[in-house]
Amino acid sequence: MQEVSDVDRKIIVVRKKLVGSAANALPDIDPRVMSEGFTLNRSQQLALITPITREEVHLAMKGINSTSLKEKNHGYQRHR
Repeated sequence: MQEVSDVDRKIIVVRKKLVGSAANALPDIDPRVMSEGFTLNRSQQLALITPITREEVHLAMKGINSTSLKEKNHGYQRHR
């Protein structure tokens, strides 16, 4: 799968298999357990989709300690 066209073909094959299919059950999710757990109120839900600015992203990125990332071998580098 070296060429983009090969990747495109693979994606199309996978998507065609999924079209029209539906899961009869979700074995990894127990709805009873989910309903008993903590839930977000409306205000918390809206806070998750609040737009952020480029400056906020920049400040968050600056706050990442690049030394600890290298030590953990995540492969991330500090961008300036």
